[in-house]
Amino acid sequence: MMTFTVTTDATTEVTVTPKRSRDVYFSAISLAPKNATNGRLNMRTEYKNSTPSAVLADSAIIYDRLCSDDVRSLEAWINTFGGDSGVVRFYKPQSTILAGHPELHYEDCILILANNAQINALNQFASNVICIDGTRGNNPRNFELHTLLVKDAKRQCIPCAFMVSNRIDAEIMGIFIAVIKTLLLQPIAPKVLIMSDVNYNVWVSAMPPPEYWLLCPWHVDQAWRKNLAKIGDPKKRWTAYKLLQTVMDEPDENATDLLLQNALVFMASDPDLVEYDNFFRSEYLSSIQFWAYCFRNHLDINMGAMLDSVRNIIKRFYLDGKQQKPLEKGVNDLLKFVLDKFQDDPTQENLSSEILAMRDRHARSADLEALVITREPGSDWLISSSSQTALCEVKKTANRCDCEGKCEVCAVCIHEYRCTCNDYMKSNLCKHIHRITMEKAVNERFSSKCGGNCPTSRWPPPCRPRSRRDTRPCCRGRPKYLEH
Repeated sequence: MMTFTVTTDATTEVTVTPKRSRDVYFSAISLAPKNATNGRLNMRTEYKNSTPSAVLADSAIIYDRLCSDDVRSLEAWINTFGGDSGVVRFYKPQSTILAGHPELHYEDCILILANNAQINALNQFASNVICIDGTRGNNPRNFELHTLLVKDAKRQCIPCAFMVSNRIDAEIMGIFIAVIKTLLLQPIAPKVLIMSDVNYNVWVSAMPPPEYWLLCPWHVDQAWRKNLAKIGDPKKRWTAYKLLQTVMDEPDENATDLLLQNALVFMASDPDLVEYDNFFRSEYLSSIQFWAYCFRNHLDINMGAMLDSVRNIIKRFYLDGKQQKPLEKGVNDLLKFVLDKFQDDPTQENLSSEILAMRDRHARSADLEALVITREPGSDWLISSSSQTALCEVKKTANRCDCEGKCEVCAVCIHEYRCTCNDYMKSNLCKHIHRITMEKAVNERFSSKCGGNCPTSRWPPPCRPRSRRDTRPCCRGRPKYLEH
């Protein structure tokens, strides 16, 4: 438990002891001194029984804005809270020249943040998936925020470092990666690296190359949408975009190639689409293996949904949904977000959106009125779907693995089965796999105990996902399947 004691130079002292550190909204602990000079506050923060993430609180107390200029406010924040906090890893003020970095311009401003807990997470999980992505436009000066994220053992997206800068190019990204490298136990070589092509070249110049490199699919889609203005007819815009989107989402490599050829022929044959066709051919045709789903569907990643979730939290909740905000206020909001992300609260479950979505799919699978056809017992099924007309094919591809991304009820993970539905294409454990797994387990258990004559051996299973245990009688005792 952390106790915050804030003292102003007007001898005003306030002590705050929250029940949980996540309950501290630091913007409410901002005090205006009675006789403050130069608009500055002298604040002292003390901790008792601090958690490992308490180091963030040195930088997470929001005080009144010191001046109207963003850069001067950020410098005041650095001088007040950043020096000894163990969070600020690199800072280049605006209107200065750094002798050790001649590539930086006089007007450049760069701030790199990463606390010890974030660096530990990066060392622990960097061998799996790393994504470096950026957002911009959170303040009047259009400073850009770039975030380095990893996927932990629970399939949650963890932000491990932030960089705020007034521009982003190979030079700035090179400094970001070089600073991160100095904080690591050893250079990291992830299995999957998701970032732009320009930033990828910078990465491989400083770090070992990854096993797989992917372009951010959300940025590819954004570029396609942005360039639709090259097409004058609105209906043709939609048609061309949907053709390319179908190519991106197709899970089969042969089908992807066929869809791509059809899209190219269609765009090249229409004079209204020639300019857009030239854009696509020059920018994305040769790099299809880096953005098409069929080339990454075996990698078990769903970074798009996780990254969008993190970005929405940062922009809507911690940045208050504002497009313009004082820069030092935005930095404090980032640190609040990290403090909540790394806080280990035993009194409250910290569940990722993916786990909650998995629970929901399992619950819906039990109520799914589906036709199941067994093509090969124990390994191949056809199942009807409420969201598409064609039957979905579910195949067992592997035995049980030891990953932590399992359903809590039916103990199945995405590595054990494959499905042809659209939800599975997005790297989700779909309701069809949940349904097949539960029906298979129920039939096997009751066939062995009751010889297949027990009325509860038929679907639906005797235990609903949210019940503690089955209460329906069985001819040879209470079944224990799905008991939790």
